[in-house]
Amino acid sequence: SLRFLGHSADEISQIWIGCADRIRQSRGVVVLLTHCEQGFSGNPAMLKAYRNFLESIASDVRYAFTLPRDYFAELAEV
Repeated sequence: SLRFLGHSADEISQIWIGCADRIRQSRGVVVLLTHCEQGFSGNPAMLKAYRNFLESIASDVRYAFTLPRDYFAELAEV
């Protein structure tokens, strides 16, 4: 919906990063759902935004990539 609101790919990337940070601060789980259609993420500008988001998250030690089964197994131990 950010595309339909007129945001550029670069703006969308920054919005995603900001949202991920707010979710992280509340100890939530960040999930980014994209669509491969040309009008969504299936174009060079949006693929760049998606890559920027992933690289930002991957380079930040405050985030961890986890499989759902591992996440739920960890919750069960608490």
